[in-house]
Amino acid sequence: MSDAAQKARHYVVYLLKLTDAGGQQVPSLPELMSEIEDVFRTEGGEMLACLVTLGEYDLVLAGWLPDESVAGLLALWLADRGVFKAQTMSALDRDQVIKMLHKPEWGRHHQ
Repeated sequence: MSDAAQKARHYVVYLLKLTDAGGQQVPSLPELMSEIEDVFRTEGGEMLACLVTLGEYDLVLAGWLPDESVAGLLALWLADRGVFKAQTMSALDRDQVIKMLHKPEWGRHHQ
């Protein structure tokens, strides 16, 4: 993947909890998951995973979008639905971490 293509990928993870209203819409979750995937695509990204989880969060979404501002807009879109409360995290893929660790300034900060 070229550097330009890599820079165009802002990886993001959304940890989602169903709201009380969302809990009443569980039967329609498959349609909502498809709608979320469509939003990723429409905004120029890709949803890589949509996982139903047990524990503190009900769903985990992972994907990439063109930049952090689009990731923020998707978080607002999710909140506006009233179905989820979202915790959003930026993420780096393996290649991004390796590239970052090979920059000269990394060595200066970690000697």
